Amino acid sequence: MARNRKFGDLSKAARDRAARAGREYGLSRDAVRKRYNRGTYNPLARDPSKNIPREYQRRSGPGVDFPVAVDWQELALENMRARLSDYFKYNDDAVVYFTQNMSDAMARIVAMATEDELLQYASIQPDSEGNPPSIEVWNLPPGITLNDVSVYVDGKWNNIFWYH
Repeated sequence: MARNRKFGDLSKAARDRAARAGREYGLSRDAVRKRYNRGTYNPLARDPSKNIPREYQRRSGPGVDFPVAVDWQELALENMRARLSDYFKYNDDAVVYFTQNMSDAMARIVAMATEDELLQYASIQPDSEGNPPSIEVWNLPPGITLNDVSVYVDGKWNNIFWYH
């Protein structure tokens, strides 16, 4: 009988490899460990259909080749609607526009973000001259540039996390 392995039972190299694979989906090392222990995510599986987190496996329909191409913009839109649609001044048209203009890296971050994180990112405002703030104030993962969080509408800077 096969026993259920826990994340701590893996070698250090395997745990590190799993954490690196989880970063592709925006998961922290702790999130990978918890999902691995629950059995909802195994980034080390040989079967490519099993090394995708469960919430993204539903995006893979029959006949889809692996690795599954995840529509991050659609997931980002769903997450923003689910978490922020009850807020005053929520504008679905703006959210649709901003999510369609996100890079895949940003859409991945938005798809995995909590409500508090989305509100924190959305609170970033331009300076008095309408210029965007530096990327250091955003508290985003490394490798994200100011172009990734910016959308220009009629020549004015807009934060892609704005929901109004």
